Amino acid sequence: MRSATPFRYKKISCNQRIDYSAIKFLTRRLVEYESVDQILLLIRPADETSMTMQQLLSAVIFRRPIASTRTVIILSRLIVGYGFLQHGYAKVSNGPEHFASILSGLGVPAAEIMSRVTIAAELICGAGILAGALVPLLCIPMAVILLVAMIAVHLPFGFSSIKLQAVTSEGIKFGSPGYEVILLYLVSLVTLFVLGAGPLSIDGWLAKRSGAKQP
Repeated sequence: MRSATPFRYKKISCNQRIDYSAIKFLTRRLVEYESVDQILLLIRPADETSMTMQQLLSAVIFRRPIASTRTVIILSRLIVGYGFLQHGYAKVSNGPEHFASILSGLGVPAAEIMSRVTIAAELICGAGILAGALVPLLCIPMAVILLVAMIAVHLPFGFSSIKLQAVTSEGIKFGSPGYEVILLYLVSLVTLFVLGAGPLSIDGWLAKRSGAKQP
């Protein structure tokens, strides 16, 4: 009976060419994906057109990010800036006195002054966030406004902001909104405070002129 031949690594002679570019490509992919399944997908034979469910899930879950940090910053600025502008404009349309009466009913001192300060802050800060001007600084008063609104108004109504109560002939009836949307705004403000204004912003333009690095 023949004894099993021990496995030996095949040596590469000097006459054989090594495709270092392919090795670098696969190594880079292995570092990025951190999954051997991804490498197997890349080097499988061309005639293997079928893909198992495990390979499909691996390709979807462990894919590279499709959006950069810069894109996330721009989207956050758009929604936060427009949201604050919309809320400020709604208060102006209804009249500052109407908002002052609401603040007075909530027990806020100097309701008339606080009404105008809040409206001005929402309009100025919203426009500044949209333009990307002084973004980290503007995030502070905006966060204060949101925290006051959450504690004074929304906290007693729980987490959910959308509470469907009934559908009548007059339309859909919703309950009092909770603090869910407030938290979403706060998370967006923290993101902008940490990452800055990003591209397409006044802060980014000033940073480029001064040589500072932007995300």
